[in-house]
Order: sequence, then C-alpha cells, then structure tokens
Amino acid sequence: MMSETPANTNSPQQTATTQTTAEQAVNSMPEFIVIWANYGSVNKSVDVTCIVQALVTELLAKGEPVKFKVSNDHMGCNPDKAVNKSFAIQFNYQGQNYSLAAMEGEEVDLSLVAPTINVLGAVYGCSKGCFDVTAKVSALLDSVGPTRIFADNATFGDPCKGVKKSFSVRYAIGETIYTRTCKEDESVELAAS
Repeated sequence: MMSETPANTNSPQQTATTQTTAEQAVNSMPEFIVIWANYGSVNKSVDVTCIVQALVTELLAKGEPVKFKVSNDHMGCNPDKAVNKSFAIQFNYQGQNYSLAAMEGEEVDLSLVAPTINVLGAVYGCSKGCFDVTAKVSALLDSVGPTRIFADNATFGDPCKGVKKSFSVRYAIGETIYTRTCKEDESVELAAS
C-alpha cells in the first residue's frame, strides 16, 4: 500500500511572494550596527557587543523601539556581583556614529542619543600664550558626557595670568566639521548646527 504525501498548498509563485515580503521586511529595517558595547564595573567588565546587537536586531524585527533596561538579564551576565555596574555603547545608525552610557537599572533608548563628537583640536589662552586643551575637552566629553564646555581657568589652567582669555574648539560629527569659540567664563555647545 502506498502512502500519499500531502500536496504543498503553496504554489511556487506564492512561496516566492512570501520570501520577497520577508526579505523586504528585513531590508527595510534601519541600518543599526553595534560597534562595541561593554557592561561591568571598574574592576571587571565584559564585552557584550554580540549580545546587544542580537537584542537590537530582535527589537527592530518586531518593529519595536530600540530601548531596553540595563540589567544582568539583558546583558546575559553579571561580571561583578558586588557592585552596581555601568553600560557603554557605541553604534552606527544610518551611517552616523553615536555613543551612550548608563547605569545598571536605567533604561536605554538608543533613539534619543546624540552623535559622537570627535574633538579635532582645542586651545585656551590669549595672544601671549595658550594651552592645547584637545585632550582635556575629549576627556570631559568621555567622562561626563556633556556637550556644553565651560571655558575657565579651573577647567583648563591659566596660560597667561591677568589677561582675559578665549577658548576655541574644532570638532567633527560624522563627516561635518564645526568650530566654536567663546571668551573666558563663557561656554560653548558642541552640537550639529
């Protein structure tokens, strides 16, 4: 006795249409690449780039916002059980680099971040002398994450005592280069405008 194999209910055209629709859904997802992600404490941290990329891809595939809580569950590990941990990420969204940091327990919404600012050069001083403060401005952006820099002697030192100084910074966001200047005891906003 011969057993019958159930006939395929999808015609070749229907199958091709289904595959094309699935491919279109994947291709229509925004380009979102996690460059690196790290989770942990000063004493012990773990590279969680692959885990976060998988999480981001899953959220995008479901059509959900790219936001999640920084937790041991979402990061897939607990690198330092005794301490409250931090999370840092750098990612590329549609050709633009962004960075973000958060503490354990906080929610991260990757759609609300500012672009990565690359400091190309910065000086503080006057015509009699000035300090190259490029590294200091970069460190301020990296450690605290402000985009407003206050120019004063407490921040940069005093290259020419008794004289009013000025501050100038040149930076890039993506491919665009910007320059900002201000007088001593004023501030500049490092923004894409």
